[in-house]
Amino acid sequence: MLKNSFFSFEVEPLLPVIEDGDDNNGGTVDDRDIWGEVTLARKPITSIPFDAEGLADHFGIPSLPELVSRFLYEQAHPNLDIPLVDVPINQCPPPVGKIRIYPSAVATFYAPSNISGIGGMFCEQIWAVSSWRSGPARYDCIFIEQDTNAEGFRGLHAARVQLFMELMHERRKYPCALVTWFSVIADEPCPEMGMWIVKPDSARNGDCITDPHQHYLM
Repeated sequence: MLKNSFFSFEVEPLLPVIEDGDDNNGGTVDDRDIWGEVTLARKPITSIPFDAEGLADHFGIPSLPELVSRFLYEQAHPNLDIPLVDVPINQCPPPVGKIRIYPSAVATFYAPSNISGIGGMFCEQIWAVSSWRSGPARYDCIFIEQDTNAEGFRGLHAARVQLFMELMHERRKYPCALVTWFSVIADEPCPEMGMWIVKPDSARNGDCITDPHQHYLM
């Protein structure tokens, strides 16, 4: 399982937030107080279940309760020395707390360029919704840092966000995201396009990996 190394979430945004439903999907940020962070949208999605079992049925993700339990275990054991999937599920906290689903999050990060702010900061809104502006679904892809010493895409993982969530456990809130992973198909970028090509993680028989291994809560 890939290492959880995305930006930290904050429940109350510390930087200017793009409101839900706004057409503006990003822009420059002049402040330079942080290197990077992700903040959830201000308002959760309503009229859907607030428990793990109900959300699993609603979104068609049967493994969601198990994923939530393992995620909570990982938060309580940050120095885990075995793969998270090898932890017996009966040792993980039961997913009994309230879960809120959010339509988007804002990623703010240091990326000096001509289009960034004065301090080199930029922000983008990431969406994970079943219908975008009364049309088809929109589940944005993201880059997740894995190796700060590697150059360019070699130091990143690619994933697609399925859900933005906020878990309540023992009076504490845990903002997080459910993602599916992509892997590169070669050791170098495509010689014709100059870009890396990725594909969804697959099982040995070539089929896309199904629950619980296709999804990962981070």
